[in-house]
Amino acid sequence: MARRKKQPVQEHRGAIAAAAAALFEQNGAASTTMDDIAHAAGYSKATVYVYFKNKDEIVSLLTLESMRRLREHLCRALDGAQTARRRYELICRELTAYQAKYPFYFKTALEKIRLESGAATDGGRTFSVGEEINALLASFLRNGMERGELRRDIEPFPTLFAFWGALSGLILLAESKSEYIQETMGMDRGQFLSYGFDMLYRGVAAGSEGGVEK
Repeated sequence: MARRKKQPVQEHRGAIAAAAAALFEQNGAASTTMDDIAHAAGYSKATVYVYFKNKDEIVSLLTLESMRRLREHLCRALDGAQTARRRYELICRELTAYQAKYPFYFKTALEKIRLESGAATDGGRTFSVGEEINALLASFLRNGMERGELRRDIEPFPTLFAFWGALSGLILLAESKSEYIQETMGMDRGQFLSYGFDMLYRGVAAGSEGGVEK
C-alpha cells in the first residue's frame, strides 16, 4: 500500500472509477455501493472517500470519460470522408462500434449528462465536451446543406438532437431485440441497422423535402 500511496492522485481516481464502471455495467449504478467499489478496487472504503466525495462524483467522472471517448469516435468519422452521405455512414459506424466496445459509457452519455457550465468540475468539463460534439455535428449538417447534399430547410441543432435520439435508439434496439428482428424480419443486427440508418438519412437528403423524393 505504501507504494500505491505514492502514485499520482489521477491514477488512484482512475483505478477506483474503472472498478466502479465494471460494477455499474454488471449491477447498475443504483445497486452498487461505495463498499462494493472499494472492495473491487482493492482500497479501503475510507481511502475511496479520500478521492471521491460520494458515488455521484464517480459517476460524474465516468460521464466525462464517456463523452471524451464519444468525441474521439465522432472526430474519426468526420475526418474520414468528404461527402455528407459517406460522413453520415461513418458516424453511424463509429457510434455502433462505440456502443459495442463501451456499452456502459454509451448509456451513460445518453442518460447522465448534467448541464453544468463550471469549467473546473467534471460536470463542467462534460458540458464543454458535449458542446464540442454538438458543434461538430451541426457543422457536418451545415456543410451538407451548403453543398446541396442535405435539405436546406432543416434546422441544424434540432435535427442533430433528433438524429442523436433516433440513431442511439436504433443501436440499442438492435442490441436488445436482435433475436426478434432475426425471427420476424429475417435480418441480422447489421442488416437492420443499415436499413434504419439509410431510412433516417433519406429523410434529410436533398430532394426529400416534405418526405417525398423529387
